[in-house]
Amino acid sequence: MISDPERTTLISSIGWVDHDALWHFDVSASRVELIALGTGARHLPVHSSRSRFFSVGHHFDGARFELTVHSFADPRRILAHAILKDAERKIMGDASVWGEVPLLYVEYLRLRHGGTSCC
Repeated sequence: MISDPERTTLISSIGWVDHDALWHFDVSASRVELIALGTGARHLPVHSSRSRFFSVGHHFDGARFELTVHSFADPRRILAHAILKDAERKIMGDASVWGEVPLLYVEYLRLRHGGTSCC
């Protein structure tokens, strides 16, 4: 579970249960919602760097890895998106938000064109 710097918004995901969905809890309103991201990922670890943004790792059992950046204020909206899979490496969205989230992620990949990689 992670929170925004003010601790008014909590984000969580229990990967083996929630798969590609996030739990969003608004502390001041005492309201919880499940946000389905619809990626088909097997699980979603969430990462924060004490900023108003957080990142979500989208794990696909070694076939590919995706990373999205969201704001605590609007967790449904994807601000930036990176994709790493066999023949595709792509970064899209607002480049400035990458500096607000962790820059190092460890992922196991089983790529056809490059063997096993860890990034």
